[in-house]
Parts: sequence; C-alpha cells; structure tokens
Amino acid sequence: MSRLRVILIYSGSIFVFLFFGPGLTLYAGCLLDRLLHTPRFPWKFIAYPVGVILMLAGLSCIKASWQILVRVGKGHPQEVFGYPLLPPTQKLVTDGPYNFTRNPMALGYLLNLLGILFLFRSLSALILLYPLIWALTALYLKKVEEPRLVRRFGQEYLDYRKRVSFLIPHVPD
Repeated sequence: MSRLRVILIYSGSIFVFLFFGPGLTLYAGCLLDRLLHTPRFPWKFIAYPVGVILMLAGLSCIKASWQILVRVGKGHPQEVFGYPLLPPTQKLVTDGPYNFTRNPMALGYLLNLLGILFLFRSLSALILLYPLIWALTALYLKKVEEPRLVRRFGQEYLDYRKRVSFLIPHVPD
C-alpha cells in the first residue's frame, strides 16, 4: 500500500470527523437556534473551559486508540460501512483505552464534538442534535461494527464484549 494513499485516507478521515461533521452539526444547530428562537448557552465562563477540556479528552482518546490499533493490532481503523479503506487490524486489541471501552475512538469523537458544541454555545445543537448523533453512532456501532468484529474474531470478541463496556467506561450495555 502506498504511503500517499495512507496519508490521503487519514487526511480525509481527519477532515470528515474533526471538521466537516462538527461543522455541519454547528451549522444545523445555529439554524435550529434561529428557527426556535433559542438563546445561546448562557454561562460563557463555564462553556469555554468545559469545551476545551472535552475536546482535549476526546482528541487524546482518538490518538491513543489509533496508536494502539496500528502498533498492537497491526492494521488501521479506516473503513466505511464494513469496507476497509486500509488493511484492517490483524489482532483484536483489548489493551490501553480498549480495556475500558470497546469503542474509544467513537467515544473520543463524541467527546470532541460535545466540546466544540460547548465552545460555540448552541443550545439546539447541545440539546437536540448531540443526542441524535450519539444515538446514530451507537446504532452504527451495534448494527455494523460489532457484527463484523464477531465474524472476524469470534469467541475472543464475544468474551471481550462481555467484560468491557460498549461506549462509556464502567457503564454496562
């Protein structure tokens, strides 16, 4: 696999998940704020530090998850609805952040998005859109990713699924 292809796929993923997705959510939230005449989140002095902390936590989670997948799993996380854009991991990764949640990248994405929404203080995005995005993410993970992982890793994944939380550490499925 060419290095250029890997760089292009990772660049595209970063753009979609860290800029386009959150930007679209913010745009939709601003439109809803105008339509519903919703005020902005009122406590700027709380919103900004909370937003930054959530973003840093989310980005750290994404980075740590990616690094261990590549290093230990000997593959890449990039796929679109089961179609791998890069060679998938060869080994089930259960260490690092995967010891606390089966989906640390998704958790990182959701934390990062929540942080961005706090920074921009859109109540519609926080109250209406964020729960919808959370639900759609969970649905995708449950209906697309988990069955694929069961097919790839069999009993090893089923045992892992029994002992590690789905998305939020220490919260049962």
